[in-house]
Amino acid sequence: MNGRDFTNDKVTYGFYDAFVIDVSPRLISKRGGTKLTVKGFGFVNSGSTEIVSKFGSLTKGDLYCNAKTSCITQAKFVDKNTITTDSLPQVNVKYQDGTSIGENPITVEVSVYGNDFTENDIEVYYIYDPEYKKVNRNSVPRNMQVPLLIETNFFW
Repeated sequence: MNGRDFTNDKVTYGFYDAFVIDVSPRLISKRGGTKLTVKGFGFVNSGSTEIVSKFGSLTKGDLYCNAKTSCITQAKFVDKNTITTDSLPQVNVKYQDGTSIGENPITVEVSVYGNDFTENDIEVYYIYDPEYKKVNRNSVPRNMQVPLLIETNFFW
C-alpha cells in the first residue's frame, strides 16, 4: 500500500467499484418476494452479511420501510457478475414523508461492503400478479405433449 512494505503470502487483493448493468425481471409482484437477478461487474463475495440491496426512487431519493428505516434487504453473491435479492411488498415501501409510492418505479442498487451502494438508477415496476381463470384440460396423459391453453387476467 505504501510502496515500501510488502508481504510474501502470495494473496491477491482487489479493489472494485461495483456497477449495476441490469436487473431482471423489471416487473415485480406487488406482494413482494420476486427474486431479482442483478447483473453487473465489480461484485465480490465480501461475506453473507455484507452483501445487501437497497430500493430507492430517482425523483425522491431513498425509500423507507418499517417507519424510517431504509429499504435495505439481504442479497446473495452468485458470481463476480451476478447478485440475487428479493423484492419487498409494495405496501411496505414508502417515500420519506410516509406516502405510498403508487405506480412509480423504484431503483435497485447493491452494496458488497458497508454503505457504499451503486448509483446506477436501474428501475423496476410493481405490478399486480396475473389472476388464473381456467385451463382447457382437466388432465394430460403422462409423457404426452399436449398443448394447454391457460386463461388469465392481467392487471395494469
